[in-house]
Amino acid sequence: MVKFSVFVKGSDYGGLLFALLLRKLNNVSEHVDFEFLSFIIIVRGLNNMMQNEFSGHSGYFIQEIAKKTNYLLNASLASLGITYAQFRVLNCLWKKGVLRQKEIHEIIAVKASTLTGLVDLLAAKGLLERRVSEEDARANRICLTDRGCDLQKPVWKVIEAFELRMTEGISEAEKNSLMESLKTINSNLE
Repeated sequence: MVKFSVFVKGSDYGGLLFALLLRKLNNVSEHVDFEFLSFIIIVRGLNNMMQNEFSGHSGYFIQEIAKKTNYLLNASLASLGITYAQFRVLNCLWKKGVLRQKEIHEIIAVKASTLTGLVDLLAAKGLLERRVSEEDARANRICLTDRGCDLQKPVWKVIEAFELRMTEGISEAEKNSLMESLKTINSNLE
């Protein structure tokens, strides 16, 4: 018999119903991994959607790719103790050095409250710290700790491996063309 493990996140009533149905249909006595099943459902849904009226809508596929990317990178980065959202904050600091929280906010474009939560979590993990700005005591400067700096190489190995997986079978010319098209789409939406 196949054994599964359970990871219920939030109020995943659909996943709970699916697990109960799966247990009834397949006599599964152990737990069901909702994240894995949700991912399988997303993949199957994308494959099904490609066959129907959504197949001509680039925005749909961009959103689907974004969801899969977020899910898979979260899974890959978990072994390093961070999420993809946390990576985005750390990456700002790796690339630009010490920044005000407002500057990070402008770069990664998330809600201010979301960024505050991310910075709080990263500070609790000892990866960054807040320092009072010398120019303006009301503003915090966000800087990496030694531990945060040390995480850069292993994290980028994960990101680069994911990039290779994602672009497998795509030539350099196609990648360059894709990047230019994505930059144009991004500019069109600003």
